[in-house]
Amino acid sequence: MEITRSSTDGKIMSFQSEGHAYYDEPGKDIVCAGVSAVTFGTVNSIEALLGIVPNTQYMKVF
Repeated sequence: MEITRSSTDGKIMSFQSEGHAYYDEPGKDIVCAGVSAVTFGTVNSIEALLGIVPNTQYMKVF
């Protein structure tokens, strides 16, 4: 599992999560499920709390 972010002037501008944790086989991996939940929660919170609609055209779910 790899998570990367880009920032400008100390502000996070984007982040990306990809890969597999290999805790268990795909579809049963609770670590991957946890990362997915936090990632989607982050995007939803940015929109709900800050009123900023993130550019999710690049958001892919496999």
